[in-house]
Amino acid sequence: DLIICNKQSYPEILYLGYRFDPVFTAVSIDGKKVKQISLFRALFDSMNLRRVYQPSDCTENLQDILRRADKSHSGPVVLFPEGVNSNGKGLLEMTDAMKNVSIDKLRTHVIGFKYYWHYFSPNYTVGSVFVHLYHLCGQVKNTLI
Repeated sequence: DLIICNKQSYPEILYLGYRFDPVFTAVSIDGKKVKQISLFRALFDSMNLRRVYQPSDCTENLQDILRRADKSHSGPVVLFPEGVNSNGKGLLEMTDAMKNVSIDKLRTHVIGFKYYWHYFSPNYTVGSVFVHLYHLCGQVKNTLI
C-alpha cells in the first residue's frame, strides 16, 4: 500500500505512526529519489525546517521501497510528495518521486490533513519548535479533518 499525504507539522507524523505503523520516506531536494526513514527521523525532519536530503543521500526509487515493504510485510509506505512542511492553505508543487511506480498491484490511499483553528495554528512552519509545542499543548481545542 502507498499513502500519499500532505505534511504540515509533527502531529500528522504521530497520527500516521500510531494509526498505520508505516514505512516513512523522505524525498530528495530534486524530487526524483526517496530514502526510507524511521518514525523518529520523520518527526525530527518535520521539526527541522532546514533539513533537506541531497540526491546522493536518497539512492532508491519509490518502487524499490514499495517492493521491499511488500516482501517484509511492513506497513504501508508513506510519501509526502510536496517534500516540505506546508501551511495547510493550499497544495504545493508535487515532486517526481511517483513517476516510475508500477500501479498494477498497488493500493493507493490519499490523505489530506487540514486544521480548523481560531487562535493558534497547529502547523509548524517557522520559529521555535518548543514554543510551538507549548502553545499547541495549551490550546484547548484543535480540529483535524
